[in-house]
Amino acid sequence: MAKHAFPSAPTTHRGCLAWRRCFSSEQRLVPTFSSELDISSGAQPAPQSTCKVHGVLVQRRRDPAAARWLGKRTLKATLQLKQQDGPTATLAGVSDELSSTDEGAQNSIVTSLSLRQQRQAVAERKAEEMMENQDLLELHPDRLAVQQDLLTASSVGRVLALCSAEEVAQMDAINLVTACHRIAKLHHGSSAFLKENPHFEWLIDRTGQKLQDLKPRGMVHIFWALVKLEHWPSWLPELMTLFTINIDTFTGRDLSVILGALAKFPKAEGSELKEAALAELRFRLPQLQGPTDIACVASSLCRLHVRDEQLFAALAISAQRSIADFSMSDIVSVLWAFASLNLTHSELFAEIRQVLHREAENCSPKELTQITWALSRLKEADEDLLRHVMAPVIRAKLLEFEVPRDLCTLAFAYSNARVMEEGLFSDLAHILSSKVRLMNAHDISSVVAAFATIEYAHKSFFKALKRHTKATLQTFTPLQLARTIHGFGIAGVDDPSLYRKLCDEVMKKREQLHAKNLVEILIGLAEAEVLPESALTLLNVDTAKWLDAKSCIQALHALSRLPQLGSEAFQKEVLKVIRKKAQGWWRFEVEDLADLIEVMVVLNLQEMFLLKLSLGQMPRLLRNSTTTGFLRLWGGLSELPAIAKEQVQEEIHRNQHLRNAIASCIQQGIEAIASMIEDNDSNTQPAMKAAAELMLACASLGWDTNAQSLADLIMTLLEDENVKSGPHEAWWVSLAWASGELGFEELSKTCLKICLDSKDLSEEDRRRLSTVALFVNEAGTDCFGPDPDGLREALCEAPGNFPQEDTSSTSSRSFKGSYWHPEMHSSSKGSSSEKVDHISRALVEMNLPHEKTVKIAGLHEVDIRLERALLLILGPKDLATSGKALGSTVARKRALEAMGFMVKEIYVQEVELAITSGSLQELLWTCLAEVGDGLSDGQKGLTFK
Repeated sequence: MAKHAFPSAPTTHRGCLAWRRCFSSEQRLVPTFSSELDISSGAQPAPQSTCKVHGVLVQRRRDPAAARWLGKRTLKATLQLKQQDGPTATLAGVSDELSSTDEGAQNSIVTSLSLRQQRQAVAERKAEEMMENQDLLELHPDRLAVQQDLLTASSVGRVLALCSAEEVAQMDAINLVTACHRIAKLHHGSSAFLKENPHFEWLIDRTGQKLQDLKPRGMVHIFWALVKLEHWPSWLPELMTLFTINIDTFTGRDLSVILGALAKFPKAEGSELKEAALAELRFRLPQLQGPTDIACVASSLCRLHVRDEQLFAALAISAQRSIADFSMSDIVSVLWAFASLNLTHSELFAEIRQVLHREAENCSPKELTQITWALSRLKEADEDLLRHVMAPVIRAKLLEFEVPRDLCTLAFAYSNARVMEEGLFSDLAHILSSKVRLMNAHDISSVVAAFATIEYAHKSFFKALKRHTKATLQTFTPLQLARTIHGFGIAGVDDPSLYRKLCDEVMKKREQLHAKNLVEILIGLAEAEVLPESALTLLNVDTAKWLDAKSCIQALHALSRLPQLGSEAFQKEVLKVIRKKAQGWWRFEVEDLADLIEVMVVLNLQEMFLLKLSLGQMPRLLRNSTTTGFLRLWGGLSELPAIAKEQVQEEIHRNQHLRNAIASCIQQGIEAIASMIEDNDSNTQPAMKAAAELMLACASLGWDTNAQSLADLIMTLLEDENVKSGPHEAWWVSLAWASGELGFEELSKTCLKICLDSKDLSEEDRRRLSTVALFVNEAGTDCFGPDPDGLREALCEAPGNFPQEDTSSTSSRSFKGSYWHPEMHSSSKGSSSEKVDHISRALVEMNLPHEKTVKIAGLHEVDIRLERALLLILGPKDLATSGKALGSTVARKRALEAMGFMVKEIYVQEVELAITSGSLQELLWTCLAEVGDGLSDGQKGLTFK
């Protein structure tokens, strides 16, 4: 080489011999210098006295790093080959060829070299590394020899053998750092024997004396070694102080190592250094360009529980720049760190998914497990990736996974991501069935939760899980107990003794039970329809304050199905939390809102304010809702009490965005029902019942905007004789009412005829159908044929014999009595009652005697009565979304007219306009003039004088 390799090396002949001797003893790299050249003087060497470095490194094994180096870099002219052309022949030509070829060709050339040539390549690479290391260049030759001995030591014993008392006393800071670092790197297992070894004690004591001589990188290596060995010498506080004082001299990589070591360091003692390192790291982030640095920092921050969104966002941006250079282990480290702290970065994770699409087959089983878990935890695992990319690779390598831990984690990850890949789960169940006895509590809770929704396909697997759960019950943590109860409950496992034992164990560990664990337990018991005696004291009012809004709703939903566990104090506290959270940053999801509405129905909760908040969020929710979620929500809204339902109808009439969202969801529901027929042409009963339930919900809420297509679908279904001739179902009567309520007379007549042909109609059914007859026809006779049982006369009874409203509570899957007959228009505190008060005051000013909000014949509630004249205000509860009167409104008017009353209906908009403009009395004079025959003589005189 022409450049000066060792500028600080000895220049005397004796010095050259010392350098030669420090390597020749082990037959290692021997740098030799021309004795005529004085490097320190700066003289230019003559061509014949060029400084050369000859490698004579004896290698017992080939060095892959050297091979790669040889294949990618230009070989130096001083590295001689065995060519026969002369002593000056070099590999320059080979180097030029290597630089112009691809990696495959380079590897081919490298493997074609002899063992001696590869040894020479290793020597050259070592020489270059040493020339780039300024610390080594400054070493005394004797210290350099010791340094080489330490670096090549292959065991802890060899390093300790080099650390005799005399040798340690002569070591400088670099030797001490190297010795400590090599011991920590080569050591595995307990470090107890190290602390008793005198050589180790001498080394540690000498290192403490040299702390002030350590450079930043040496301090980092010493600290890492101490943490790795879990050894805390008396001078450690001094080292920590040096770290804090010189924190600005460390590179980004040094800071990553410091943070990684602090993660395993006693937190109380390293808190000051941790804060200083984090503060400096924020300024050194641009230095973290390499994948290893980024992965190390991310994992260190995770272990230190530093959840800094800005810091992780900066790490994500740095990772994006070099994502192509990341190894799969680096990607796993980054994913694990983000997932453990529940942080995500959409752009970074999108690029990682693209990498996985290309490189998934190259992942090891452990990497596949960790990647799948991290992506599912952060909700970043799209179905395409898990189903079509990861699942085939996992199934191909199933026999290579650690059983049962890895397979249980995989199952839980897929379940958490809501991707039920049937083939993969079948393979997992097949392998795990024979390994149940090897599962611990964590594995059992994970796999039970994962397979809960498909338990029916793996009955024998769940039987084995039940037996093993009972046998290992005492090893379960509260979280695992909660997850296991929830999983078995969702799966519908019918084993009261299992739930009793699980709940007994829960009560023993009640003090360690997290609030969210309590919710999971309640859901599991509600799904299993089992409540052991030990669980009766499970609820605690103070628990509610630790729950988030979603968990509160789930707890209420579970309590609604476990009435014997009801606690009014707990219920009030939970509702308070929901009201508070709903006004803040938290927003409902469709499933949450459906659960809340069902709870309000079952528990008969008068939560008008909470309902108003829910309705305000519905347009946003329905834009991204599933068909199942919407139908649950729509059905729940239709079953609300009359006052709450009126508020829903008012919001639907007022909010155009809400109407558009509902119309889209209704259409999707109709299409879903139609697809049921296509999938199963031979059995139309399920589709017919689903259509009837949807029609019933629409009628209860007065929705007729796009219900015509639903009516047409039902008429098509009725063409199937199997539907008509089937056994009588409650939904025939309900469908007759719903079709009449929405004004579909053809469908209502058809349903009435089907009901009349049935021989098992109850007395209640007959009474309900009497109101349907009023929807279709005033007399109710045109749609009836022969009536041998006298049913026509029963349906055409006088209006005064109409049934009272049935307010009995039923489950969300059954039909309420209030569906079968007109709404009774009970008084409410809404806008209609305010309008009635305004009209009443105006009538008082007009000197017209009247009554407000009265019931006629104990059935029909009217707004204003003046003798035989009645004024009815038509609001959202009386009108369909298209603006026409509902069937119940028409039936009420016909019933009242049949009783001899003169009825005048006024739209609420007219009343509002008249109140605003101050013309309410003029509006009332006009209305009363139309019902003059229903007024008394005195009232007529007052009206028309």
